Amino acid sequence: MTTSIPFSITPDAEDFIRSRIAWVPRHARPVLRRLMCQSDGLKRPQWCYEGESFVIGQINSNQTDQREFPEFHLCGRQLSVEPDALKHLSGGVLDLRRVDSRIGIFNTPGYVLVAESADAQPEKDSAPVTNYLSIAGLTVLGSFTGMGVTWIVYAIIAAVWKFPADRLFESSLVWPLLITGWILGAVIGFFYSRPVFKSDGRSGYSRNQNQRNYMVRLDARVNLEWSMFLGMPAPLIALVIFILGRLPLTLEQKAYGSLAVSMVILGATMYLCDRIPRRLLFWLGPFGWLLALIMTYWFFSVDGP
Repeated sequence: MTTSIPFSITPDAEDFIRSRIAWVPRHARPVLRRLMCQSDGLKRPQWCYEGESFVIGQINSNQTDQREFPEFHLCGRQLSVEPDALKHLSGGVLDLRRVDSRIGIFNTPGYVLVAESADAQPEKDSAPVTNYLSIAGLTVLGSFTGMGVTWIVYAIIAAVWKFPADRLFESSLVWPLLITGWILGAVIGFFYSRPVFKSDGRSGYSRNQNQRNYMVRLDARVNLEWSMFLGMPAPLIALVIFILGRLPLTLEQKAYGSLAVSMVILGATMYLCDRIPRRLLFWLGPFGWLLALIMTYWFFSVDGP
């Protein structure tokens, strides 16, 4: 029997529930359950939420447990709610909470449904400012990318058509090309990023999923995570290059040897990163870069010109 829902649902939670219900087959019943602990289900969980939370499950038609739960029409489907979950949600607000990773260099967050008081103040949405900054940053990035692509195309055309060497860098030819490439790149960057980052009345969860689909996690935090990741193996790679440089080997042997050892070091780093707390990784990355710079300076002071 379908009744009116006795609790409120935030837009973020509604979009999250809609995305989860879409994965439930039509022959099964989606059901809202109450849990006291959630994680990503991995053998070594990257994120874990301790405390009361709710999850969308399913009851198949062939299951022995065919108890009748209260049903509500939500997101185009009939959603069953277990009595225990309904008891703790009645009169409250079902909200969505983001849970960041505890281990690993890359933050792969999870989302859990939680119950909030009806009197709780909603968090201020900082998405408009962040979206404008993201659009501006990608527009600038697109402009310089356009300059680079224009220069590459110009170099290819000059090589094919055999431009005279004294005319390759004439300011009357180069500057108009670079400015044109800058403008075209900025226009493309703006019109590509605008539909990705515009609010358009969507919830924060919906915007995040849309940006992940288009940008493949291309944001400042991911760039910082990559920088930290590459900083940890940097001293070992620099040490390997220094040692191979002093061995009586050919240039090809040194190059292939450095590449092979570097790949092994990167693979070992990726393995260890998934087993080290993120707080420790935050300090290991900058320390690795600092140590690599010191070793590079020492290398050039010993074997430099």
